[in-house]
Amino acid sequence: MPIDFHELGLADITGMRRLIRKFGSECSMLSIFETRLDMHHFQKTLNLLFEKGMASGVVAEAEGRVIGVLLYTVSPNLFTGEDTAHEVVWFVDPEYRDRSVGARLYSRGLKQVKASGCTYMVMVHLETSMPEELKSFYLRQGYTFMESTYQMRL
Repeated sequence: MPIDFHELGLADITGMRRLIRKFGSECSMLSIFETRLDMHHFQKTLNLLFEKGMASGVVAEAEGRVIGVLLYTVSPNLFTGEDTAHEVVWFVDPEYRDRSVGARLYSRGLKQVKASGCTYMVMVHLETSMPEELKSFYLRQGYTFMESTYQMRL
């Protein structure tokens, strides 16, 4: 079955619901944030970011359903003013991981980011989602480790 890749658009957001739920479950995102995944909020916020030109990405589809996504936001660096892309979700349905879908999403997303004029791309990973594999991947791509982030529910 062929896999189609295209630029993420507003029409894709609804199709991402199943995939985002899988992402939240697999990455223990729900326990990390100690709350439920609010898809209405997710869709509303993405719509707003898309309307303002502050979000983009790449989607992979197979058999009419979203099987992978690289979603990023774009904002100016606070200190330099240079546009920086920040990865928000990079996830492939486990059924398709042996087909280089993640690498192809990344490659196409990086081309988009460069074409948009961004100076930097920031990639993240959750400690619960393949931390060693992703660390190795990012270093091979030329990324520099910058920081660890900690979160506390108030």
